[in-house]
Amino acid sequence: MSPFPFPGEEGFFIIEVPELNFGISVRQMEHQEKTLIKFRNTVSLRYRSKETLFIAAFGVLWGLLETTLGTLLKSLRLPMTGFILVALALPLVLTGRYFTPRKGSILMMSGVAALMKLFSIGGFMLSPIWAILMEGVTAECIVSVLGTRRISYMITGSVLFVYTLLHPLIAQSILYGANIYKVYIGIIHTLLAFLGQPGDNILIFGAFIILLVAFVGGCIGFISYSLARQVDLNLQERRRHAYE
Repeated sequence: MSPFPFPGEEGFFIIEVPELNFGISVRQMEHQEKTLIKFRNTVSLRYRSKETLFIAAFGVLWGLLETTLGTLLKSLRLPMTGFILVALALPLVLTGRYFTPRKGSILMMSGVAALMKLFSIGGFMLSPIWAILMEGVTAECIVSVLGTRRISYMITGSVLFVYTLLHPLIAQSILYGANIYKVYIGIIHTLLAFLGQPGDNILIFGAFIILLVAFVGGCIGFISYSLARQVDLNLQERRRHAYE
C-alpha cells in the first residue's frame, strides 16, 4: 500500500492505494484493474458515509441550538431573538456545507433541525419550523448556484438576515391579516417623529434598515467562510504531518 493524494472538492486528502506492478501479463492487468475498481468504489462509499455523518452532525447541532437557546430566548421574550439564532446557526450550517460539498446537504440539515424542533418540549409551533426550512431552502439555492465560495456565503448571510427581518411580518399578516401592517407603519411614524424626521421618509428609513441588516448578515457569512476555511487548512496540515 502506498500513500496517494485523492482529489476532493476542497483540496486533497491522503489515502492508501494498492501498489501496481507493470511488468505483468494481460490476465494480471485485468486482475489489477478489477482491484482498482473495487478500491475506488470502497473509497467512494466511505466518502459518502463521511458526508452523511457530517450532515447528520451539523443538523443535530442546528436542532439543539433551536430547541435549547431558541426556546429560552422565546420564553424570555427578548427582542431580535431571530437574528441571534440566525447569527449562531449560520456558521454551523455553512461550515457543514463546506465539508459536505454535495447539493442538498443544507436542505437535509434543515430537515434534521426542523424534526428536532417539531418533537421538542413546548408542543408544535409552525412558525419556527417554517423559518428553519425556509432558511435551509434559501441557503441551499444560493450556495448550489454560486458554489462554496466566500461571496456565496456572504450573499447567503445577507439574504437570511433580510428574511429574518421580514419573516415576522409575513407570518403575522397570515395570522392577523393585512391590517397588522398599519400597526407597524404607525410605530415607524412614531419613531421618525421622535427622531425629528418627517413621516415622508418612511421608505428611506425602511431601505436603510434593510441595507443595515443585509450588511450584518454579509459579515456573518464572511466570518463563516473564514472559519470553515481555517478549520479545513488545519485538518490538511495535520494529515500531512501524519504521513511525513
